Amino acid sequence: MLSLEFIPGWAISLALALIIGLLIGLEQDNPPHASSRHFSGISTLPLISMGGFITLHWWPNQPVFLLGLAVLGILITAMFVRNSMLNGSTGIGQEISILLCWLLGGIIATGEWIAPLVIAVVTTLVLGARATSINKGNKGDPGTSTNDMTILGKFVLLAMVAYLVLPNQEFTQLNINPRQIWSMMLLVTGIACIGYFGMRAAGERRHLLLTALFSGLISSTALTLALSRLSHLRPELSASIATSIIAASTVMFVRLLLEVAIVQPALLPITTVLFLPILITGAWLSWRNYSNMARAAHGGASAVGGRMPEAAAAPPTPSANHVDVPFSNPLDLTAVLQFGALYGLLFALVQLAFSHAGAMGVYALSLAAGIVSVDAVTLSMAQLHATDSLPAAVVVLGITLAAVGNLLVKLGIVWGLANRSAATPAAAGLGAIITIAAVSVGIILLLAWRAL
Repeated sequence: MLSLEFIPGWAISLALALIIGLLIGLEQDNPPHASSRHFSGISTLPLISMGGFITLHWWPNQPVFLLGLAVLGILITAMFVRNSMLNGSTGIGQEISILLCWLLGGIIATGEWIAPLVIAVVTTLVLGARATSINKGNKGDPGTSTNDMTILGKFVLLAMVAYLVLPNQEFTQLNINPRQIWSMMLLVTGIACIGYFGMRAAGERRHLLLTALFSGLISSTALTLALSRLSHLRPELSASIATSIIAASTVMFVRLLLEVAIVQPALLPITTVLFLPILITGAWLSWRNYSNMARAAHGGASAVGGRMPEAAAAPPTPSANHVDVPFSNPLDLTAVLQFGALYGLLFALVQLAFSHAGAMGVYALSLAAGIVSVDAVTLSMAQLHATDSLPAAVVVLGITLAAVGNLLVKLGIVWGLANRSAATPAAAGLGAIITIAAVSVGIILLLAWRAL
């Protein structure tokens, strides 16, 4: 059992019972039938799980725990019958989760904690899948800030539970550490949350450039795809769309620097030197395009206010560049687990590539893997350098090539999906950034070759 010298063992067990109730309660806090009367949710399930712990911990030889379970069963049965009569509900997911909370609290009182936490996580995932299937049948928009806060709370609890459950040891000769993989998942999710909640705070009708800056912390590829499609529906925003795609791709390099700084700070100076020309180029292109748009809008407004007839088309209003580009919540557990699997796979593949094909094998893998996830490449390589498994030069060049591969994907998306008015300037900007990155890589390789 977990123990800390300055905290009694029963307090830690009680806290674990509370976490289980909170975890399941957050998933049950929004019942599928808003009109149904229930006593599950975040306000009740933590009390039930703690009640199960208390009755078995302090009265282990008395039938208090079983008596409480029986009373709870009677109340649940009455609730089920009443809800069935009111709205025809026949599901028993809430009722089972209530009983589970009581039982899991009792199991923790026996000294076990791994099994109850695992069961709580599985229960939360099952209930979450059930809620998702119900929400898909509803036409309303569930994406409210309240739901975001609920998802955030549930994710934090899941993160805590998984961190306690996952073993902190290395498996196989490739040194696969489950807890370290989970930590990398939390790092990427945390950075994405900064961008996501920043966009939510800015409001639904936010400026495209502001959307681009935040989306660079979430997924610049997703933004490129969304804006390329939007260019056909809003052709008047073509210049803004091109500028936003370039800006988001530039912020992607800032995100990579942040990941390197957190995982392996020793790599930050050389990575910054390599990324600096790319950042300057992207920032200059974004600023130049934005300034050109501002001058064009000002000139159009002056013309309409001057000699042009009243029938002339009005210039774009300040709100013309304000659109709602939807992004899925980065706390979605499915996406987080997919990233964790990809990170673990790349962590193993990079080691195999370096041992069998040397640096060139790592470079080829980085360029290809960057198409899928540049974050997974960056974090896996930075972690491998932290364990002295990869040289610094190989890591930094591998990260840069992964970013180049990602930019090539964006270039293909823009050229294939956007209208010509947006695709031409966006492709030119992305091409310039790719060229600067390739030149930087070439210079470093040339210097390294001469040093041999």
